[in-house]
Formats: sequence, structure tokens, C-alpha cells
Amino acid sequence: MDLAIVVAGYSRLDSVIRITSSILASSYSKDNITLYYSLDYSKHQDSILKYLDTVTWRYGDVEVIVHPSRLGLREHILKCGDLSQNHDAIILLEDDLYVSKDFYNYATQSLNFYKDETRVAGIALYAAQFIEIHEMSFMPLKYKWDSYFMQIPCSWGQVWTKEQWNRFRDWYNQNNTDEIFRKKN
Repeated sequence: MDLAIVVAGYSRLDSVIRITSSILASSYSKDNITLYYSLDYSKHQDSILKYLDTVTWRYGDVEVIVHPSRLGLREHILKCGDLSQNHDAIILLEDDLYVSKDFYNYATQSLNFYKDETRVAGIALYAAQFIEIHEMSFMPLKYKWDSYFMQIPCSWGQVWTKEQWNRFRDWYNQNNTDEIFRKKN
């Protein structure tokens, strides 16, 4: 499976360094993994680009995408997700994350298990501890399985197949109104 890694960055060099160090320290079961850095426009782009020039990725190609004008978080993440069209699947990481050394292998195994399950909209690398929409804590029950299903999205470590992203984009394009995405008070 062609599973690429996409890092969405903005203006925080320290965050890009931290996520990169965790990615570089991780275990990979194969070579030929494309690593993307997508940088939303900020006045700090040059320092981030200078740092990225020093990064050595021994598992495949590195592609840096520099956006010439400010997209904002939502549009930037959507553009990053659209990179799934170039691969079988992507792992989408925001720059303020730190991944486990086994994140890639977990994502690969999860995709191999759930890739044909149309009831799964995406895979998260994050175990929710707080449900933002209800403003309450969450703790899954301890059970014999190592995964659980939720009906809320998770943006901290997203894994999308091309087909899952296409279904999400179709839904998003049909429902993209300010009213649906505005937080209710």
C-alpha cells in the first residue's frame, strides 16, 4: 500500500522540528514513503524552509508545498487531505503533534484491516480524552479489543484512504455552510 505522510505546518518552527524529530525516530516497515510538508503562508516560512532543507528522509521522497497566501486551518487541512489522490492513503499530521515510534506501522495495519469497510470513514492515531462538541471527558471502556469506533471526527493524526477522503469531500462539498461549522453557544 502506498501510504504517504503529510505534515501540515504554519508558523511554528519549534513545532515543525518536534513533529519531524518524532517522524524520523519512528519505525517503518518499508521504504518508498513520500513525506510531504505543506506550509500555509506565514512570515516564518523562510525559517521553516531553511530547517526543512537540513532534514534527511531515508525512506523516500520529501516534497515541500509552500502556499503563497494564507489559507487558514480548515482550507489548509482540506488541501492536505486532497494529497490522498496521489496515493492509496495518507497519514495527515498537524505540526503540533508528536507521534509514537510505531505510528506508521499502526496506520498500515489498521488500513489493511479496515480499508474495504465502507462504514469506517477514517482512522485516528489519537485516542480521544475529551469530546469537544459536548465539552465533556471521554474514557473508552477497557475491553478485549484494541480499537473502538466513534461518530465524531478527530484531527490529531488522521489516516485516510483515497476512497474515504473522496466520500468525505463529497459530503463536505454538499454541506459546507457556515451554519454547520459554526460553534453553537
